[in-house]
Amino acid sequence: MRTLLLCSLLVLPSFAVAVTIDDALDQNGVWQALDVADRTGEVLRAAELRLTLGDFPGAEKNARAVLSKNSGDAAVRLLLARSERARQSDALADALRAARDAKTPAVRGAAYLYASELQTELGDDSAAEKNAVKAATELPDDLDALAAAVRLKRSRPLEALAFAERAARVAAYAPLWQRPAAYRYSAQIWMELELAAKAAESLRRALAFNSEDLDALAAAVKLKAKLTPEALAGFRLKGAPVLPEAAEGPLSDADAKAALDKNPYDLEPLRRLAVSALDAGRKDEASALTLRLMRAVWRAPVWHQAEAYRTAALLWLQLGQKDRAFQALAKALVLQQDSLETQRLGFGVPRGEEVSNNSVVLYIHCTAAEARLELGDRDGAAAMIDAALKLDPKHGWAKRLKDSLKK
Repeated sequence: MRTLLLCSLLVLPSFAVAVTIDDALDQNGVWQALDVADRTGEVLRAAELRLTLGDFPGAEKNARAVLSKNSGDAAVRLLLARSERARQSDALADALRAARDAKTPAVRGAAYLYASELQTELGDDSAAEKNAVKAATELPDDLDALAAAVRLKRSRPLEALAFAERAARVAAYAPLWQRPAAYRYSAQIWMELELAAKAAESLRRALAFNSEDLDALAAAVKLKAKLTPEALAGFRLKGAPVLPEAAEGPLSDADAKAALDKNPYDLEPLRRLAVSALDAGRKDEASALTLRLMRAVWRAPVWHQAEAYRTAALLWLQLGQKDRAFQALAKALVLQQDSLETQRLGFGVPRGEEVSNNSVVLYIHCTAAEARLELGDRDGAAAMIDAALKLDPKHGWAKRLKDSLKK
C-alpha cells in the first residue's frame, strides 16, 4: 500500500523541450533528449537513450550506424548486444566480440558479465560460469560480477565461498556512503550459499552505520527463521558489539578533482565535491556537480545506482530543488521497487522536506520498531517507539506499538 502511495506521488512535472541533450535529461525528459539527439545527429547518444526507453530496434539501428564507421568500438558493440536482447544468440555473439575487442577492463568485464547472463538464460551454465569468473577477474570490486560467480559456482561450494569472501571484503572497503548498501548486497550473496550466519553478520554491519536502516532490518526479518538464538541476539540494539570497520582516509577536494581528471564519471569524487561545495555555501557549484552525478550514474555498476540516486535526491533536497529530488528518487524506485529506504525518503520529497522532517522520522522510527519486534529486540523497539512518541505523543502507530510491548 505504501509503495502504491509513493508511486502515485511520483508524478513528475512536465517541461518545455530543452536546448541540449543533458538539459532535457536533467528535466527527466528522455523523449525530449532523444529528439535533441536525433536533430543534432548525435547517433550514439540517441542509441543510449533509446535503450533506456526500451526502444530496442531503434537502439540497434543507431548502434549499427556508429559501428559502420568504427566496427572495433567495443563499448558500442556491447550497446548493440544489449539492444539485441530478444535475439539472445545474436546478443551473445556481439557481447563476446565486445569482450575480445575491449581495450579497458571496465568494458571487457561488463561484456563478459552480460555474456554470462545471456548464457544462463540459454541454459549454458558451464560457459556462463567461465564468463562470470572472467568478469570478476576484470572487475575485482564489482559485486554484481562476484554475485554471478557465486551463483554459478554453488555446486562447488568451496570455489563459491572464495568469491563470497571476496564480496565481503569489497563491501568492507566500499566508500562510506555506499558501504551499507554493499553490506546488504553481501548478505544476499551469502544467502546464495545458504550461510545465514554470514548473511546476518553483513546485515549487522549495515545496521552499525544506521540502526534504523529499513532495508537491512527487513532483510534480517526474512532471515530470522534460519538463525540460531545467538545469531539473532546480535541484532539487539542494546549491547550490540561495535564491529570494526575498514579505515577510509578522507578524500580531499584536490584528490577528488584529480580522480575526475582520470574518470569524469567517477561517482565518489563527484559526490564528495558536491557535498563540499554545498557545505561551503556554493550552491550553484553544488547543483552543477549533482547534475554531473546524476548523468554519470547509469555508467556505474548496477549495485551502485540506487544508492547514488538516493544520494542525489538528498543533495537536491538540501539545495531546495524538489522537482529534481523527485526525478532522482523515481530512478531509485525503478531500480529497487521494494526498497523501504527509497520509500521513506519519498514521503518527505513531495513536500520538499528534508528527511529530518517529523513525519518522515516518525515513519522511520515506527517501521524500524516493528522490524525489531519481529527480531525479538524488545529493548531496541522500545527505544525507537519512545523516540517517536517524544516527537508526537499522540502518534497512533507509535501508541499501538507501545501497547504491544505490554503484552
